[in-house]
Amino acid sequence: MSLEAAPDEDMMHPLCRDMLFGLYGALWRAAAPLLARRSRLRGDFNLRRHPEQGPFAALRDIPVAPGRDRPLRLWIQAASAGEARLARALLPALERAAAEHPRFAARPMHVLVCTCTRQGLDILDDMKHTHGPRPERPARLRLLSSLMPSDRPDIIRKAVRQAAPDAVILLETELWPGLLRAAADAGIPVLMLNARMSKKSARAYGIMRSFWRTLAPDRIAAVSAEDARRFAELFGNPAHISVLPNIKFDLACPAEENSPPQETQIGKHVRGALCPALSACAPTPREIQAEGYAGNGPFRPAPGNAETRPAAALFPTENGPALLFASVREEEEDMLLPLVRALYDEEIQGRHAAIIIAPRHMHRVAAWEDGLRAAGLPVQRVSGRTERTSEEQGMPRTLPADADARFASGPTVRDAGRQTDAGQTDRRPVLLLDVFGKLQAAYGAVDAAFVGGSLAPLGGQNFLEAAGAGVPTLVGPHLDNFLWVGEDVFDAGLVRRVKDAGELREALSAVLTKQVAELYGPGRTGSVAEARAEAAAERRVRFRALIGPKSGGALHSARFALEYLQGFRREGNAEYFPRSAPDPVKNTSLFP
Repeated sequence: MSLEAAPDEDMMHPLCRDMLFGLYGALWRAAAPLLARRSRLRGDFNLRRHPEQGPFAALRDIPVAPGRDRPLRLWIQAASAGEARLARALLPALERAAAEHPRFAARPMHVLVCTCTRQGLDILDDMKHTHGPRPERPARLRLLSSLMPSDRPDIIRKAVRQAAPDAVILLETELWPGLLRAAADAGIPVLMLNARMSKKSARAYGIMRSFWRTLAPDRIAAVSAEDARRFAELFGNPAHISVLPNIKFDLACPAEENSPPQETQIGKHVRGALCPALSACAPTPREIQAEGYAGNGPFRPAPGNAETRPAAALFPTENGPALLFASVREEEEDMLLPLVRALYDEEIQGRHAAIIIAPRHMHRVAAWEDGLRAAGLPVQRVSGRTERTSEEQGMPRTLPADADARFASGPTVRDAGRQTDAGQTDRRPVLLLDVFGKLQAAYGAVDAAFVGGSLAPLGGQNFLEAAGAGVPTLVGPHLDNFLWVGEDVFDAGLVRRVKDAGELREALSAVLTKQVAELYGPGRTGSVAEARAEAAAERRVRFRALIGPKSGGALHSARFALEYLQGFRREGNAEYFPRSAPDPVKNTSLFP
């Protein structure tokens, strides 16, 4: 790949940069009282400001062997849930690439993965079960997960000193000035993997291009030539930028032996709950023991909270088609609620579709609940909770200026004050997926899915996961963040793109009508479960044929990182890693 260098442009003078960092730190301090009151940060705000008191403190107790046998220590930065899933795919690839590498094969690996959100941390915590010690092999890879410390310069410098990594790996577009400056001052290489940059982000970063060039990562692996060009314009040094396959193809089309077993079992359970005839997916005794399934009859809610119950217990049984609205964003809510109302009432060959709604952000669950009740629809959270969570409490509930006009034409999500019992029925309620980490299970349970972030100009959400599960998948017209996918999945009919909410309603009705005819029609032979499983398997085969050749990004990225680290040398920085100091934190330096 060849990139033309951006026009020569002097980097920002170090004095100006230091002044900007002083202002940056002052802004963090001034914003602290406001940040501490935010529902998403309230519970762990102090932990983010004192990393030495949280999971980072565990690094003190990890022995560090001298010389070439010492562990390879990495800091992987994953913004939220999506990047945390990328980390889940990257970790086994790093383990494999290190085992194949002559310099790293004999060295264990200590990986600290940081994320900014609780949802991301849930995914990372689940990874510990995959990458923890196993009886059949030694614990080669040791994983530590943590919320990202505040990027306030003095705090993040303390965290970097505590972690003492061989390298910092940023996933996608994680450009935190404090972290980049702390790594640069300590002589720690920074690598960007699966890097992408939208047009909007490129314009925003470009306003202070000379500043960002003083913080440029050492190497960048972009997901496309266009993303690589944007990074070259921002940072310069196009020779340091490569294009590698997108790791998200690996997530959509995982190797069978690497598929998360808990998701496979959950998918079976959920499908069994929605269609009792699916006897082929009855849980095995091992699954029963592992997941707490209570028997072979209809699923019943198991003891404990929703996060620990089998996923199937979260979805009531119904013998009919099921429809999922996945990763719906706030800006799409008012467009989708009238559509949900219409589809709920629509009868398809004597059957009504079960509807599941999974908001992209959990704090929007309450708004959906209010809007559905205002529309006269019965609502149930899959968790069974009736109280509002801390994220939902205190959310603004102001109505838009045109609320009266909107309500006259159809209820909106924000019409919380217009609740009515009109139209309530004894039918299955609309289900709100308010339990994080169950979306993949829901894909395995439904007959059609719409993936949000695409009806409004938001760039789209990851629709490959739905298509990879063998679900007929629909998306809106706004997919700027997924242009790297290409047109294959659309041309093959595995994913359908619609232009607006009106066309979406027609398309969903057509898909469900087709599914009902195939599964319940008079010409059907065999069980509904067999027909459904056979159709989903056929779509998965077609999907793998298209996406399989594009996968492998995780292993390419892992090898890219290790090859650079093999030849990397840095000078010791006495301020960060003194060679002989009694401080046990500073003695965790991994550099010879």
